[in-house]
Order: sequence, then C-alpha cells, then structure tokens
Amino acid sequence: MNDDKLKKLFADYEPDIQSDAMFMARLERSLRAVEFIKEKKTAAKRRNRVAMAVACAVGFVAGGLFFSVMPYITQWLSSHDLASISPAFQSGQVAEILTYCLGCVSTMALTLASYDMALGLVGCTNVHSR
Repeated sequence: MNDDKLKKLFADYEPDIQSDAMFMARLERSLRAVEFIKEKKTAAKRRNRVAMAVACAVGFVAGGLFFSVMPYITQWLSSHDLASISPAFQSGQVAEILTYCLGCVSTMALTLASYDMALGLVGCTNVHSR
C-alpha cells in the first residue's frame, strides 16, 4: 500500500530541468564573481603591506629623530618653571616625563598618518595603472 502511494507520488513528479547552457552561464557568472573578489582581496593585502612598510620606516625614523633631539627638548622644558605641575616631582623630572610623552605621542601620530597617506597613495596608483 505504501509502495503504491510512493510510486504514484513519483510518477506524477516532473521536475523543471533547466538547459545546460543556462546552468553553465550561471556557473561561469558565479566563478567570475569569485575571481573578482579574490583579485580585490589580493590587491588590498598588497596595499596594506606596502602601507605598513612605509609606516614602519617612518616610525623608526621619527623615533630616532626624537631621541636625537630629546636632550634639547628636556633642557628647554627644564628652563621653564614646571614645579607647579606636580609638586611630587622636581622640575627636571617633570621635564623628562613631558618629553617622553611628547615623543611617544608625536611618533605614534606620524606613524599612523604615514600609514593612512601611504594606503591612500598606493590605492590611487593602482587605480590609475589599470
């Protein structure tokens, strides 16, 4: 009895089969979309690497320059009356702390700015090269 019902159910079933050409066209469209995404991802990864290399170089140079001028900045800050900022520290100690903070913040700002600029420039040159 169940077999008859199943046979009747499958005998009445006539699926709509698409043509091979339509299937292949849709498949090729999907494959082109996947290839496009892979190319974009590879290009973005390359741009990111170049921008990171530029930012790293700028960060090292900025850090080196800062440490080479650090004694002059500390001396200049020590010449001002900085004891009022923190009574727990001497004026020279406050000057050194401020110098280190200034150096850290400026080096990080230069590094991040160079990363953003390099990423923008690398993206622009890749767009114009096509």
